[in-house]
Amino acid sequence: MTRLIHPNAIKSSNLLRLSALLILISYYLFDDRASLITMLGTLASICIITIAAYLIRKGYKWVRWFLLITKMLDVIFFITATFYKLKVSELNMYAITLIHLIQILAVVLLFIPYNIPEIPEDFEQPIEFTEN
Repeated sequence: MTRLIHPNAIKSSNLLRLSALLILISYYLFDDRASLITMLGTLASICIITIAAYLIRKGYKWVRWFLLITKMLDVIFFITATFYKLKVSELNMYAITLIHLIQILAVVLLFIPYNIPEIPEDFEQPIEFTEN
């Protein structure tokens, strides 16, 4: 069975991989509190994002809905955390914002509609020859 892959799936997958890399870089550069919970949360988010990028590249359409829901919840948490001004450096806040924007762009790319070319009914299938 052949999966029809969204034309923007590769772009979206690459953007998600880039955001996972930026999460890793921002963790090592900007995180002062290297606690176990922070490290596990960072590792879990990187794993989820890279698995989602892999599934998008393979053509699974349900992943875009999963990413949309998780991104909406993530943005709500980000706005709430920014409102309460967690102890985060200004440069780290810029990095987190950039990561969120990249992930939002990746999700938006997956929801851009596209047309699947239809195969006419009178289209002849190629004949396969087998040797006996």
